[in-house]
Amino acid sequence: MNHKAIGIIPARGGSKRIKDKNLVELCGKPLIVHSILSAKKSKYLNGSVYVSTEDKNIACISQKYGARIIQRPINLAGDNSTTLSVLQHAVRKLEDEGLGFDTVVLLQATCPFRRVSTINNGIRKHWANWEKLDAVFSVKQSKFPPNWLLRIVNEKLEFILPNDFSKIRGQDLEKTYEFDGVLYVLKKDLINNVKFYPFSHDKTSYLITGKIESIDIDIMEDLEIARALFKYL
Repeated sequence: MNHKAIGIIPARGGSKRIKDKNLVELCGKPLIVHSILSAKKSKYLNGSVYVSTEDKNIACISQKYGARIIQRPINLAGDNSTTLSVLQHAVRKLEDEGLGFDTVVLLQATCPFRRVSTINNGIRKHWANWEKLDAVFSVKQSKFPPNWLLRIVNEKLEFILPNDFSKIRGQDLEKTYEFDGVLYVLKKDLINNVKFYPFSHDKTSYLITGKIESIDIDIMEDLEIARALFKYL
């Protein structure tokens, strides 16, 4: 079976924690450019990289570095807009233009350390298991298992899950993982036909990323760490 993958990078203009986050400077380039460049190097995307945005500046910069633009409507560019709704709009738009593809690779613009090999490995794993899998997601190992997580209630600490302290050493605890936003490889038909987050435990596989690759720029501290790391990489 011959497959065709496209990369989609959602990037709206508004941002609360970091002003103009997708265009903020990182190692001499706007943040979004790092994701565009890694995607364009993927041998399975073959340069089919799209940025979904309503922002003219993001569109201009993205085109300069070789991405194609999907004009996102304003109603899908607010704080309450979901990534799924943005993907569904992008897929419909490209289908209406007659583009043939069966695989969508979602790349968050806030993950500048993404490796090209991660993109390739994720797509290759999905295609090799096409009949069994609907999606391949990247994950990172959590530092602590859920039963070691705390919350504050009435100015006091309490565990979110039961913890009897029977396992104190880290090596005795079960390893747990969390989504890191680096890579989502999905069947196009899955995106078109779901109403909620497209996850099924028996049809979703994974890739594990490292601490640096999984850095996600969300707040200023993340950006400062990324800038410092780029000096030594």
